Amino acid sequence: MSVSVWRLWLKCVVCLFVMLLPVTAFAQNIDDEDDDEDADIYTERFKNANGAAGSFGLTTTSFVVSGSFIRLLNPDWIAFASLSMTSANDPKEIERFDFFGRSIVTDSETGELKKNSLFMMPITVGAQRRLFREEINSAFRPFVEAGIGPTLGYVYGYQEGFFGGGYMKLGFNGFIGAGAYFGSNPFSLQGLSVRYQVDTFVSGVELLPNRFRSMFQGISLNLIFGTFFN
Repeated sequence: MSVSVWRLWLKCVVCLFVMLLPVTAFAQNIDDEDDDEDADIYTERFKNANGAAGSFGLTTTSFVVSGSFIRLLNPDWIAFASLSMTSANDPKEIERFDFFGRSIVTDSETGELKKNSLFMMPITVGAQRRLFREEINSAFRPFVEAGIGPTLGYVYGYQEGFFGGGYMKLGFNGFIGAGAYFGSNPFSLQGLSVRYQVDTFVSGVELLPNRFRSMFQGISLNLIFGTFFN
């Protein structure tokens, strides 16, 4: 992973704490004299409400974007089906720059030029479980989440590029994570999450010459935004 990406990842982590601290403080200092403030934002009318959400995240090796169909089953559970797009790298890859500033990726041990690149589209079905609903104000809604599903992989030549031809591979993905939504608008979703995701391809993928890798894993920090339709 390049130094610039590590710096961006660190900035995102700092932003996570900066954004959550005031929200947490607000949740812990609710007004006990106002009964309306104690009511959960998801009233009976929101049961089985449908919605859409998107996210943008930074992983330990790349970026990830996703779109999801979501369903509020009750104030504690949200079910979702999502399609994500990201890329994968071999841990033994190392990035260098030539005299003209062009990026060159090679095997850190052999020095051979990278052979293939991998673009992944995980399709995931899962659920989020809200935590501490009875203890804290609903303007701050922490949750844990998990999901599984198939992964569509597109393998293409590193030098030829994405549109230079390639082939598809079918794999499997799964993740676990935790995060929080914040805000008191029941129609709006905005929050942050941290996920650990694994994508596997049984026969392996040759990204570096003569190195077949079947498992790609990483941690991502994600910004979430979405809305319920009713």
